[in-house]
Amino acid sequence: MALARRTGIGLSLLVLFISIASVTGLMSPGAIAASLLFGLAHFAGGPVLVGFASILGLACGLGYYVTRRLWVPVAMHFGFNLTHLFLFTYPGPL
Repeated sequence: MALARRTGIGLSLLVLFISIASVTGLMSPGAIAASLLFGLAHFAGGPVLVGFASILGLACGLGYYVTRRLWVPVAMHFGFNLTHLFLFTYPGPL
């Protein structure tokens, strides 16, 4: 039951972020597709991780779009992984 609830929350957040990004024109359809592929690349971690990785993909894409610097999304990904390492089990199932 808890996994279903977390999965629903993660997927709801993913849909919300993608909707906002596409409606406001903040992200291109290509960037949204790339973030979904980034999320699917983390499929082994479970559906919740797919949702969070997709959201991180959108955030990293936005970080690059705003700064045009590659180190920004790399640092964001590193920070997310470091936070996940210290606060959660890594790379265990959620």
